[in-house]
Amino acid sequence: MKIYKVLLKTTNAMKDCAYDFKSDKHIDVIDGYIYVTADKLEYVIESFDVISIEKVGILYERRNK
Repeated sequence: MKIYKVLLKTTNAMKDCAYDFKSDKHIDVIDGYIYVTADKLEYVIESFDVISIEKVGILYERRNK
């Protein structure tokens, strides 16, 4: 699973809140950044003011036997 670090336009000077246009709500962010998986990236691009996207890495899930 691919992980992306997304920098969003924040709504306050503390850079801890971003606005979701689709759901008309605010979300908490850390210094303007959120981390999302590849399947959620399209929703983030459509719903927020995205400044930059950076591929961070790959997350491996361990399957139980």
